[in-house]
Amino acid sequence: MAIAKDSLFNGREFDQSLAGANNPLPLFRAALQAGREILRQRFYDNSGAAALVIAHAWLIDQLMVRAWRRHLPLLPAGIPVTLVAVGGYGRGELHPHSDIDLLVLIDNTDNDADEAIGRFLTFLWDIGLEVGQSVRTPTQCASAAAGDVTIATNLMEARLIAGARAR
Repeated sequence: MAIAKDSLFNGREFDQSLAGANNPLPLFRAALQAGREILRQRFYDNSGAAALVIAHAWLIDQLMVRAWRRHLPLLPAGIPVTLVAVGGYGRGELHPHSDIDLLVLIDNTDNDADEAIGRFLTFLWDIGLEVGQSVRTPTQCASAAAGDVTIATNLMEARLIAGARAR
């Protein structure tokens, strides 16, 4: 049985609150906690595990995209950066207490984007997400995958969250 997504997260309401917020951190924390509490209750109400892990990934997607948009203006102009879900999160499945595996795909690691990416990742930790991340170029991804089957598997399960599609 599918979980009603709007019961987990109301994007329109959240966006309105976010537009007027000087400090977005409490809004993100509250939305994450509320959504996870609903999922926990659905578990105790015997909702199917498959539906719950898919709904959890969807909830995180909603928060991730909004956090990315909030931090994107901090990136230096002209540096294309893409946020990619990998691993189980990339498959669109997120179990309770799982870390969220992210790949920040960037054209060139010799640029000024490191500080902005660091702020974005810190923000994710501050709202209560356990993030496992890597920042790589496409060439570095190919090289790492060639040398490690677990990285290759993670990349095969990659899913675009935000940013440029043509990578």
